[in-house]
Amino acid sequence: MSRFVAGIQGGQKEVTRSGTKNSGISGYVQGWRFGVQINMYVNDEGEDEAHIFLTDGSSRGGLRHFVGTFTKVDLEG
Repeated sequence: MSRFVAGIQGGQKEVTRSGTKNSGISGYVQGWRFGVQINMYVNDEGEDEAHIFLTDGSSRGGLRHFVGTFTKVDLEG
């Protein structure tokens, strides 16, 4: 059973991918000079956790800027 699911749509129909507790899930969306990347997994406390990065896009050298780590607690304000 999937713990994580990701979906994306561009010029064609939407596609989805799934991840388990052990595999986690990662994805990115990028333009020519700017993008975002997200990695989700189960942390040591058993909670879903996301790491978000800004990237320098598809035309650059792979630079990433760490934005932050987030869990469901961040939604509860």
